[in-house]
Amino acid sequence: MLGVVLLVAAMACARAPESPPTAAPAPTTASTAAATSAGGSAATSVATSGTTSTTGGATTAATPGSSSGASAPTATGATPAAAATSGAQPAGGEIVIGKDQEAPGLDPAKNPAQAAIRVFDLMYSRLTRLDTQMRPQPDLATSWDISADGKTYTFHLRQGVKFHNGRELTSADVKYTYERIIDPATASIAQSFFAPIDHIDAPDPYTVVVVLKEANTPFLVNTAATWAGIVAKEIVDANNGDLNKVDAGSGPFMLQEWTPDTRTVLVRNPNYYVPGQPAADKITFQIMPDENARIAALRTGNIQFTVLSAAGYDTLKNDASVKAVEGPTLSYAYLGMNVSRPPFDKPEVREAISYAVDRNEIINSVFLGHARPTGPVPSAMTDWAIDLSQFDTYTPNVDKAKQLMADAGVSDVKTTMIAMSSLSYQVDAAQVIRAQLLKIGIDAEVQPQEVGVYVDNWKKKNMDLMVGGNGSGTNPDRAVCFFFCTDGSANVWNYTNPSVDSDGAEGRTSTDPSQAKSLYTDAQKQIIDDAPNLFLANQDQFVAYSPKLNNFTMMPDETWPGLITASIQ
Repeated sequence: MLGVVLLVAAMACARAPESPPTAAPAPTTASTAAATSAGGSAATSVATSGTTSTTGGATTAATPGSSSGASAPTATGATPAAAATSGAQPAGGEIVIGKDQEAPGLDPAKNPAQAAIRVFDLMYSRLTRLDTQMRPQPDLATSWDISADGKTYTFHLRQGVKFHNGRELTSADVKYTYERIIDPATASIAQSFFAPIDHIDAPDPYTVVVVLKEANTPFLVNTAATWAGIVAKEIVDANNGDLNKVDAGSGPFMLQEWTPDTRTVLVRNPNYYVPGQPAADKITFQIMPDENARIAALRTGNIQFTVLSAAGYDTLKNDASVKAVEGPTLSYAYLGMNVSRPPFDKPEVREAISYAVDRNEIINSVFLGHARPTGPVPSAMTDWAIDLSQFDTYTPNVDKAKQLMADAGVSDVKTTMIAMSSLSYQVDAAQVIRAQLLKIGIDAEVQPQEVGVYVDNWKKKNMDLMVGGNGSGTNPDRAVCFFFCTDGSANVWNYTNPSVDSDGAEGRTSTDPSQAKSLYTDAQKQIIDDAPNLFLANQDQFVAYSPKLNNFTMMPDETWPGLITASIQ
């Protein structure tokens, strides 16, 4: 029932955590209550119990150059509740992480790469954060009210929160941040999330009023997006609008050092507003692209945490000297096609490619069985995922593919397929796909690219074919419209379908879950048939860590806020 829970959360149902809100994943065992009027017409509100505000002296940030419904696994047998609430005092110490790839930048509004998100997510606070059930919980906002028509959101902010440069964070900073995201000049990855905003008011330092153009069910969840971190205007201005190498946040950790392709060092924010957090004094991200080197360093104790591939997990899962954990994700691997470039502008060619690609071969050979077929909404979101058995293109048929190519008048295609060089699954999947496409007369040269080059080409829509990975977020609108509506911020395929746009527009304003499901199901059908992307696999995630690491909680969106509560014993 995850999908229903998420839609209800986004549709202004009140949720009150039993324990004080935390910046780390909230306890999955905490019960929640939905409160609405009998007629559904009264405004709803969300409040927290036992909220606290930060007091004390200013701090100075050190900056260089200026889903599943199941509970997520936790380290060392800790329950999710323990991971979120354990200990009144920080345990201290340093967590060294073997990181598989470097971040292309640290501006929270601009960087779509997971390699960046996993760092800046720890540096910035947002109005809300998601718990392990992917439901919005209080962060900078201690409570909020939603008008009866679903168009006005009033957020009540914590008092005394400090940016890392020592200045108090106020409602004016929230207003500035959202307006910066909306501004086309920013080129924010989250622009379409906040495009429904009509205007923002800051009537006093601790109240933010967001007025939408129309009701928008995903809006509350979008305030928890990693790209919605609240930034200090003066730091943006001092760096000519570029936060990629500086810290403008108020989150649990502060940027101390960033040596590209070597390491990133975050240190504990002593004035963070959640008592006892973060638990560690320092987190060092050591860039180690080679998985074998990371595994060796974990076994010797030189690092305490790392991410793994499916093969790496299979190597370590029975190793008693480390903890290897597998968890569900809301992500999928894809083959993307630039539909403005010949021959991929022809629907018959894209359909032929869909028939030629054997998704099960990719699941078994690349992900070693730790994945499953998927559509635009991954299978973990069971209430929204589409039944794939209705699509003939999910069953490989080379003869059918060849006929479609002939019908399109296309043969002997020479093209390129880019993949991120530091993510082995992308390169491996690209090689498998290349072999499959050769059978129908398409020779796609695989071009592995460094993460910065790859992301830049993604942003500029500079590709023919691209193997990549997407996170579908916490609601079907993110999975559908963010990537495939004409104005979606992550629609880099030059794809447009007025029916998909219409389904999305109606779906995100609907308060009827059955109607919304019908609309998003129709949109998914059209996307799969149009094939701007082939959805290859909804893969699991894998991490490994030292037995000395405690209180780390995995998240279905593959971010690492569990590091806020994690400590080394």
